[in-house]
Amino acid sequence: MSLFCFIVPFIALWQACEISQSVAFDFPDYEPILIIHAVASPQSGAIARIQYNQPVKGIQGEAPDLPPLEAFIYQEDQPVNKLMQDSVSMIKVGKEEVQRAFFSIPPDSVNLISNAPYSLHVIDRRNNQIYKSSAVYLPPEPNVAELKIDCSATNNECSFSVEIGAVQEEVSAISIKVKYPDIKFIDEYYRSQNDQIFNNNLIYPDLDQWESYQTGSSFSRYVRTSQDTVALATTVNIHTAYLSPEITELIREINENFALGEDIFATLRPYYSNFTDAVGVFGLYNEEIRKIEF
Repeated sequence: MSLFCFIVPFIALWQACEISQSVAFDFPDYEPILIIHAVASPQSGAIARIQYNQPVKGIQGEAPDLPPLEAFIYQEDQPVNKLMQDSVSMIKVGKEEVQRAFFSIPPDSVNLISNAPYSLHVIDRRNNQIYKSSAVYLPPEPNVAELKIDCSATNNECSFSVEIGAVQEEVSAISIKVKYPDIKFIDEYYRSQNDQIFNNNLIYPDLDQWESYQTGSSFSRYVRTSQDTVALATTVNIHTAYLSPEITELIREINENFALGEDIFATLRPYYSNFTDAVGVFGLYNEEIRKIEF
């Protein structure tokens, strides 16, 4: 018997009974939860974005202002880097605005080594509560043995292939991101796309180790800087990065939920998290950056 043959009589019986029942439903009270997203690498330094979650539609409440915060990278049980607070800004989430704190460490101040456990500690100086991530480890540095680029002379569309040298330990994911350092972006949206750290279309190697790994991607030298303008790039940076499992799991879960355009600070439900008493991810990545000039 088909599923259709079962459902149609069931609907008819339901309508014939003319049963009407209403169930009262009360939304839970809004509970402010701190959301912390931070990444660090030896090549690009560290950044952290911290804010409270927003109440979803139907729930009464308002996100409070952020308390005074401090953020530290720990190795084992010792703080090794303090993230400097760059700003606290009002960010629009839907129709509402919420405070978001921005922290960073420049690349020349980050010293990360292999096989050492690192964690992020965020301290609420109002009550000295500590939000701590799980221990994370730095992936190996990619060894780009060969990079080949082919650009069409007619439309400046480019494809490239990357040969990555041997690795003897598991790599959770590979991100290959093309950035345009010489382009001045007019609109914030297009600027943010260029500043995005990772490519959302991650490569998930099916090998624990390899002698050589081949992959590739494509890009255009014509770059949109606003809805109405484009510019021709004279330089691109190709970032080949190995991601720690924590970053990989977050991006994988976002991809599986078809929410690439969704703000991870404004989700209907929390994504993967490795923090205690907070929501968010702290992860590490290692990268090799190749500069290509045309």
